[in-house]
Amino acid sequence: MVVCNGDVAFTYRNLLPKTVRNAGMRLRLKHMHYSMSLVVIYFGTRVQYRDRGLAHHNILLGPRYKGLLDDISTASIWRRISRFTCTCPPSRTRQLRRRHGKLYVLAPVPNLAGDVDWRQMAKPFRDRIMQFLEDNYLPGLQANLVAEHMIDPRHFRDTLNSHLGAAFSIQPKLTQSAWFRPHNRATITTTFILS
Repeated sequence: MVVCNGDVAFTYRNLLPKTVRNAGMRLRLKHMHYSMSLVVIYFGTRVQYRDRGLAHHNILLGPRYKGLLDDISTASIWRRISRFTCTCPPSRTRQLRRRHGKLYVLAPVPNLAGDVDWRQMAKPFRDRIMQFLEDNYLPGLQANLVAEHMIDPRHFRDTLNSHLGAAFSIQPKLTQSAWFRPHNRATITTTFILS
């Protein structure tokens, strides 16, 4: 028996042997809609920002938040920032609490089916987010950065093997939910897919 917790589309396209790949399932997966992806920026700062009015979890909305989901599906979200979350977890050690801050930002973006070239757009997108945070919530942020790591849809595709870099695999909509999703038991009766 094989139990797979990988992305279902990646599993069917790349892990199952060609001799057992179901043509009907390949066609279904090709025409399914896949979820949005994410840009995640982790960063550490020389200063604490806990006194700046940000809670542990924050949903930050830009002026155009209502069109966010349409933007994500049409791959134009990189042109403007509509919504993202900023998380400011408390430091566990007394020494870190006094000296440094740690935060991360999570921004929904189109998956790689869109026309965004993340090799070119990753840095400008990151810069817009950091500038928005600095202008509105975290004064002096960029001057106080001591560590930073960013992932974008390419990470979901290349490192996490998620088809099209979709952060949440198959889009959860009515025609792709419950029975309509690929079943847990794969075309090989001894293979089960958990994702």
